[in-house]
Amino acid sequence: MAKELDQLYLVEQISQLARQSTNAMISALLALGFVIYVVRDVLDSLQLLLWSSLILASNLYLLIWNINYRRTGLNNNNPYLFLYSYQVQSIVHGLLWGVLPFMLAEAKTAELQFLAYYVICGMAAGAVATTGMIYRIYLSFMLPMLLPIILYQLLGQNNAIFDNGGLGILIIFLIAMLSLSYAHYESIMRGVRLLFENNELLENLRVAYQRAEKASKAKSDFLSNMSHELRTPLNAIMGFSSLLISFSKSKRPEKIREFSRNINEAGKHLSALINQVLDLTSIETGDKNIDLYPVHLTDVMRECLSLLRPMAANNEIELNFENDNEKAQYVLADALRLRQVLINLISNAIKYNVKGGCVCVRCVYQNNSIMVEVKDTGLGIAEADQDSIFTAFSRAHMDAHVEGSGIGLAVTKKSLSLMNSKISFQSRQGEGSRFWFVLPVAEEPEQSLTTVEKQARANFPTHGDQIKLLYVEDNPLGMRLMEALLGSRDDIAFYQATTGIDGCAIALDIEPDIIILDINLPDIDGIEVLRRLMRIEKMRSIPIVALSASTLHGDVTKGLQAGFSRYLRKPCELEELLDMVYELTSVKK
Repeated sequence: MAKELDQLYLVEQISQLARQSTNAMISALLALGFVIYVVRDVLDSLQLLLWSSLILASNLYLLIWNINYRRTGLNNNNPYLFLYSYQVQSIVHGLLWGVLPFMLAEAKTAELQFLAYYVICGMAAGAVATTGMIYRIYLSFMLPMLLPIILYQLLGQNNAIFDNGGLGILIIFLIAMLSLSYAHYESIMRGVRLLFENNELLENLRVAYQRAEKASKAKSDFLSNMSHELRTPLNAIMGFSSLLISFSKSKRPEKIREFSRNINEAGKHLSALINQVLDLTSIETGDKNIDLYPVHLTDVMRECLSLLRPMAANNEIELNFENDNEKAQYVLADALRLRQVLINLISNAIKYNVKGGCVCVRCVYQNNSIMVEVKDTGLGIAEADQDSIFTAFSRAHMDAHVEGSGIGLAVTKKSLSLMNSKISFQSRQGEGSRFWFVLPVAEEPEQSLTTVEKQARANFPTHGDQIKLLYVEDNPLGMRLMEALLGSRDDIAFYQATTGIDGCAIALDIEPDIIILDINLPDIDGIEVLRRLMRIEKMRSIPIVALSASTLHGDVTKGLQAGFSRYLRKPCELEELLDMVYELTSVKK
């Protein structure tokens, strides 16, 4: 980076030299005309002609340099070539003017010697303005002009050009001009640095503005799209709920079951949309809830395919699965995020396909890793849209009337990144797409998760052994829902409290087998309830579960560190809830 900045500084310095070169030529020609006019009757005509011709040739060289710079610039040229060529001209030009005092040394008149000093000093002072922006160029002009005169005097020549006083003044002048030139150079360099810093700042502001503008547009598109996506399931929930109310006194149980299923499906869809947004937010804010361990890839794959086959059938899509190596079954991954990645990719392949199309999912073993590939025969992605498909809220087929929030691929890419993998794709519009990622093979664990689950289920309490469950929740609808889910079961004795303090009191009174707490309670929060109960000896063995709508990784981590046995998020599936209750209470018993 420093080398690039030095190059930029040099380019700017040469640009300033070019802008000042015209002034330098005009000054030199005026000084030449003045000297010729004054000394035309003193110096030999041939000597004066030769000297003035060399001065003119030097300025002609500078004119050609200037024209060449303005014609070609530095785009296709090395800036150091321009610098060195200007430096050569400066050395020659300085030497030519330095010769003038020696030419007038034989004149023996104070006026002519004073003229020589005056012209030389004037040229040295004027060069500060025209070449001082590059210190080496100024030195290349000034030192050849003044040093020969000073050295000539210091060597003690009999026909000295100066007396001792004049020599001292010349040396002081030389030092002053060098100091002035260096100060001018530093001033120019500070200006150049500020210029580039300001340009860089302006460029950063421009890029930031473009990003903000793009993000604003993306968020506007997202809000418009999400408004439709969220209202669709909400409309279904409200509509079918109204029909259930109207059917409450009728004798049509099949319709009630149908509408109940519709409400359940719409609720799951709504929950999935919200979860996607929360997942993206948690990843982008650095809340990386990731746990890498051996995962049985085939089991996870078949689970996802089983979940998505009805969707494929409804869209008349053939869904195939190929596994070229049954031996390599385990990969190092996070099971939850891997399941999410597979569902996102396969559901996209189904949604953006054509009727009668095909989706092929393959697992290919290669170099101690497994490549997972999802290939479809669908719409494909236009080349213009391919750079933005992993951008949140961006959708390649906005006009395809396909449900989606535009964040699935963004979540997929970030989730794979957390699992030390990356997603790649190939696509051609109208011919389909192919997405793939690679995960490392892992050794089979000593005891699989399914075995542990079976052992836990073997210890589930029977209907004759009731579980005392205390649920603390301030929301009446939430309380009624949990009571309907758990309170109606023969094997669960359901107790309830609406505040944290009441929950503590009831827990001490009944000594429940398990406590489920809402985090946001009206008096004290769920974490404080947990802390108060943990101070009591007989309460420490009771599993306490957090159930909350706030489920960012920071909240989950904070809750688990506080001592909760589990941290579930709303809405919670009945099966998930029952499995958790049975597992924790069987361990306790």
